[in-house]
Formats: sequence, structure tokens, C-alpha cells
Amino acid sequence: MLTLFVSLISMAFANHVTCVEGSYTHTPPFHVSDGFGMKSKLYENIKDENLRNVAYIPKRSIVRVAEGDIDLIESRKNHYVTIEVISIPSEGNTDFLNNWWKIEKGKGVPRMQVGQIGLISNQSLIRPTGKNNRDGDLKEYDFYVKKDAPAFKLLDSNESVNLAGLRIKPVYVRGQGYEIRTCCDSNKVCSEEYLFSAYGGSKKDRFVRDFYLPEASCSNEDGILAHLRVLPKGSAASLRKMIKLIPEAYDVDDLKVHPSRPLVQIPVQGSRNSIGPFNSHHYRGNEPRRQGGDNYLHPNVACAFTKALRDWDQEVCRGSKDPLNPRGCQVQWGDASDIYFDGRSGSRWPHGSHTSDGNCIDIRPMKKDNAAQKLDSVTYRDSRRYDREKTLEFLKFLKKYGMRTAGFLDPKVYKSDRQFQRLSGHHAHIHVCFDEESEEVINACVFGVNPF
Repeated sequence: MLTLFVSLISMAFANHVTCVEGSYTHTPPFHVSDGFGMKSKLYENIKDENLRNVAYIPKRSIVRVAEGDIDLIESRKNHYVTIEVISIPSEGNTDFLNNWWKIEKGKGVPRMQVGQIGLISNQSLIRPTGKNNRDGDLKEYDFYVKKDAPAFKLLDSNESVNLAGLRIKPVYVRGQGYEIRTCCDSNKVCSEEYLFSAYGGSKKDRFVRDFYLPEASCSNEDGILAHLRVLPKGSAASLRKMIKLIPEAYDVDDLKVHPSRPLVQIPVQGSRNSIGPFNSHHYRGNEPRRQGGDNYLHPNVACAFTKALRDWDQEVCRGSKDPLNPRGCQVQWGDASDIYFDGRSGSRWPHGSHTSDGNCIDIRPMKKDNAAQKLDSVTYRDSRRYDREKTLEFLKFLKKYGMRTAGFLDPKVYKSDRQFQRLSGHHAHIHVCFDEESEEVINACVFGVNPF
């Protein structure tokens, strides 16, 4: 018994860890596969020592660069550096664009997995925050922890930290670098830990806490970084609301975030992506080339619009199948931002007014018959089926969620409100636009509105 007690005392002393804070390093805790060398590509090739393509890695993956190759990252010349994959987007989050984008990846090579090692061009990697000395670029990201991420323990206190569903980022001090601390055990085995800040909360994206990330939580499959996903800067609050808004099991891996622009896809289901959220109908989903390719919006707008769909269906109409609501109440929507638009050559689709900002979307006029059964369009001249009263009600309803303008050819609609306007070619659909930075849109997303 005494021997066991002495052994436990010895183990306690052997595992004692002392940490010294207040140091800085210019070496980031990880890199992101989103450097200017990737250009518009969604993937980058991974090579072996003979520079043959052996795998591909999606854009916005998180990798660790080998210690001996760190200095090569900032070089203006092309070098191949050794990386280990720490986190990678889900296949559903990235491969959905295969039908619309030319994917430049090695023919017939597999997708990289967490823990795999290979060579990648230094031009395709970038720091998670701070200035990139190579090209003067300053890319900022939001790093979102998946809802099923496990808790991890701090090295010096054994405190359990739960970051699931939060946004985190490394603490970077301009002119000094990334803040770190050095921790050593009683055997003088030392390691560096990076300081991170966590943000979240049910209302605002408020500060939650600072924490130091143990080295063991970075590189293995159970580490916290393996559960981290990269999102465009500034979109985390809206995307987090989207995750909570749709289904309970919806997580960051289910978000189809555009890899090149700050856009997110409105969730659709069905074999042709025609089933929208909250009993809505995505009518462009019936066109094979459009499935899932035209329903992108800025995250703030997507969140506000989806909340409007929910409140319209659940609060105003009480569900399109409710016997107390015999008139058609289903929202039918189509064109939003075109994923082909690159800001230079313009849209490849004929509907060029839907550009890359993700602020506008088309909706069909409301019908007098049951919209859940009649999925065809109706013009404002069809007095037998067109429901002007319900259409006006829905447009005024959208104004509460930040709708800025609505373009339509029905004179009794566009003359009824200063925010409505006559728009040629729009006799069977209405062109509604939002301002993604407006207080109304952001408040509708983050706080919600009273639908009445």
C-alpha cells in the first residue's frame, strides 16, 4: 500500500506542468489552403517526392507545415512544402460544385484525409490571420467548431474546455505576432501553446473566453482543430443562426459555403433540390443544370430570408396545409446569386442581374389556389389565379426582414409603396433585394422580428 502511495506521489510530480506566458512568434499555429496561387480553383494537387499528383485537397482546409519548411511559405518563388492535413471540409460541403466549376485536380487521385502528409505549393497556403509577407494579402477567416466536437483539457490545470458550436481564432498582435506560452513538465520536456479566443452566445457573437491550445489537441484526429471548419470572415454569426434555424442536426459541415465568395446556399432537399426550407418551393430545382447552383445569398441575407420563410409559414399562414388557411401560402423562390459569376466576365446565366453580392432573389406571385399543389408560375394578369392581396401582404412582410426593393410589373403593386418599382420582364416573378449590411437584415437574422 505504501509503495502504491509513493508511486502515485511520484506520478503527480512527474506530470507537474509549469507554463510561462507572454511570448510571441511569427509562425502561425496552422495554415489554410486558400493562397493566391490557387486562384479560382476549388482544389489543389498534393504531390509526392517525385512531384507526381497523388491526391487533392479542397480549398479552406487546415494544414500544419513541416518545421523545416516554414521559412519557404513567405517566399515569392514557388516551393513545394511538406504539410500534414489537420482539418478538411466534408465532401458534401465542397464537392457539390463539381457540376458548375472546372475542378483542377489530379485525374483519378483520391481526396486527402486528416493525418495524411504530402507536398503542396507554398503559393497555395496562407496564414489564418495577420499580414502575408509574400504578397501583402490580408485574408481573415472565422473558424467554427463543429457542434459534436469533444471537450479538451488544458495542460496546466486539467480544466475541461467545451468549444462546441463556438467561433475561435488565434490571438494575433500586430507587430509582435501570435501570442504563445511555453509549458514544461518536471522532466523539462517543453512545448509551445497558442493563445486562442472563443466567441459565441445565443444573441450576439460575444467574447466567451481565452484559452491556450495544447499541442496534442492540434494534430491528432481527436484534437479540437480536427473539428474546426473555415468560414469567410464576418459570416460566422449569420451562419451560426442558419445552423440553429434549419434542423436540429444541422451543423457547419451541412452549410454549402461558396469557396471563393462570401455566399451560402439556402438549404434545399429532394432529388432535384426543389424542396426549400419551411414548406417553400425552389422552382429552379426542376432544371437539372440549375440544381443547387442558383440559390446562393450573402449569409446575412440568407439568414434573414430563411427566418422570413419560417415566420411566414409558421406564424402567418400556420403551414400551407392548415385547413384554416385554404388559400395558397407557399413561397416559391428561384434565382439568387449565380455561382458562375466571377466579377470580371459576368454571369454565364442569362439572368445577369443576380450578381456576386448575394443580395437579390426571385419569388413568384402568390396564387388563390393551393400553392402546395400548384407549382407552376402565374402572371399578374391572371385574375382567376393571381392573388394580389396575398402578394402585397408577403412583400410588406419581407420589409420587416430588411427587404430594400421589389421589382414587379403589376402597377397596383409597384405604385403602392416607394420601395416597390416597375421592372420590365417581371410579369410572373418578383425581384426582391436586401442590403446585407443593413441594421434591419442583421437584426432580423440575429434577434428575429415580430411577424405581426
